Amino acid sequence: MELARQALAVIFVLGLLGGAVFLLRRGPVAARIAGSTNWLRASAGLPRTGPVLSRVGRLALTPQHILHVVRIQRLERMQDLELVVATHPQGCSVVHAGAPSTTPAPAGQAVGSSTGI
Repeated sequence: MELARQALAVIFVLGLLGGAVFLLRRGPVAARIAGSTNWLRASAGLPRTGPVLSRVGRLALTPQHILHVVRIQRLERMQDLELVVATHPQGCSVVHAGAPSTTPAPAGQAVGSSTGI
């Protein structure tokens, strides 16, 4: 009888723990935690903002050397910024920083490739 009571107590505690983990990962609490800044801004009556950083593109040169194009969205009055970042086994380096291009590359042509070759 005592063993059954202890087993049920352990099962009950593990069930409570599992339910708490489920609610924190997938429930409404998780949505508030994940979008906490947007939720705070919306409750204060401020407009919602999107992500500050976004990945525009990626080009693998070798398995260990990759070029990333990252866009930094600034405040409304400032212009966005695009960075070309090279990652390698020793770390990463900013290759180029500037304003984002407004004209897309022609279909079927990689950005930066020459057309004469």
